This record gives sequence, structure tokens and C-alpha cells, in this order.
Amino acid sequence: MTELGHYVAGRLRANKIRRFFTVAGDYIMTLLDQLVEGGLDMTCCCSELGAGYAADGYSRESGNISCLVVTYGVGAMSVVNCVAGMFSEDVPCVVLVGCPKLDSSHPLVHHSVSRTFQQGRCFEEITCEVLNIDSVEQLPLFDCAISKAVSCSKPVLVQIGCNLFKEHVNFVGHPRALSVSGAFTMNVPRRGFTIYCRNLIQPTRQSTNLNTHTHTHARTHTHTHTHTRTHTHTHTH
Repeated sequence: MTELGHYVAGRLRANKIRRFFTVAGDYIMTLLDQLVEGGLDMTCCCSELGAGYAADGYSRESGNISCLVVTYGVGAMSVVNCVAGMFSEDVPCVVLVGCPKLDSSHPLVHHSVSRTFQQGRCFEEITCEVLNIDSVEQLPLFDCAISKAVSCSKPVLVQIGCNLFKEHVNFVGHPRALSVSGAFTMNVPRRGFTIYCRNLIQPTRQSTNLNTHTHTHARTHTHTHTHTRTHTHTHTH
């Protein structure tokens, strides 16, 4: 038996996800602790949008699926731009959103927009899957969402009710993790572009050293010239 959040961490690690990007929020505090306890590295960012672009860059550079964890409402709405960018650029990412209890009553709680607001609908056109987990029995669908993100090379949105994080689950069989390399074929030219950009920095560093050397040489030359003038003045005297 394990807690739901630890199960999620295990499934992410099984799919080669070693790090997640986040901004701490009220509906994900428990989940963040569980993901770290489950062996994932956490990168806290200054804003959800920055966290989203960090996850985007992580996928492009590593060639693996990435993970973005944000809170309900303000957090999820803040990552719409970067998730849309990942969708258009074929970047796989699991976007985990901690939500208030998911039920049909739609109570007005912190970060709520209205009783009729359905956050997932905002992501339907910019993800290949929107999954709402409102019971432990739906948890095996989490693996299906990861598989779809890998096979389609697109982001997926997984919303989990925060009331479930401490629930104990017991799943014996786990689906085999998919290989990302076959789906994420666009990574190679992106890595090449990254290396190209890094190489552009090298001449700048060399010129900086050259300027320092020239400046030092000029100071030495000035010192020598001054010494010569002083010697000549002493000799004349």
C-alpha cells in the first residue's frame, strides 16, 4: 500500500522523469512533498509561466518527457501560453494540477472563477489529453495519459483532487514505460541548435580574454615608458 502521491512519483520515475518544475501553491503542497519523497528532484521557479518554459526547455534538451506541477486556477491559467507552445512544437509534457475536490457541485473555493467554470476545457485544444482523477479507481488512467503524451509527443493535462493525495492505493501490475526516443524525433535538431548557441558564446569569452591581455600589455608598456623617462631624467640631472 502506498499513498496516491507516492504512486504518481513512481509512475513518473518509471517513465524516465527525474525532475519536475513547479511554483508552490495551496492545492499541491502535499503532492510536492510526496513527489520529492518519491525520488524526484524539484525545481521551484519564480512564476508558473517560467516553470512551464523550463519544462519545455528540459524536454528539448534532454529528449525526455517533462513534468510541470501547478495549482488550480491561477497556476493552471498561467501556463496556458507555454503549454500551447509545447503543443505546437511537439514537446511531450505531463502537466499535473492539484485541484479542490472534483465533484459535480462545483463549490466556490479559493481560486475559483465561477460555479460553471471548467478549467480543463481551456486545455482541450492545446493538449492531446485532459484527464480528471476524482477517485482512486481512476488512477490507472494516469499511465494512459503518460503513454499518450509520449506517443503523440504532446502535453497532457492531469487534474487530481487534493483530497486524494493521502489516499492509499495498491496496484500490483504497472504498465511498461514507453521509450520517448521514437516519438520525440524533433529533439535532435533542437540539441544541435543549443550546441550552436553555446558555441557562439566562446568567441565572446576569447575576445574578453584578449581585451584583458591587451589592457595588461598596455599598462606594462606604459609602466616601462614611465620608467625610461624617469631614468633619463635622473641621468640628465
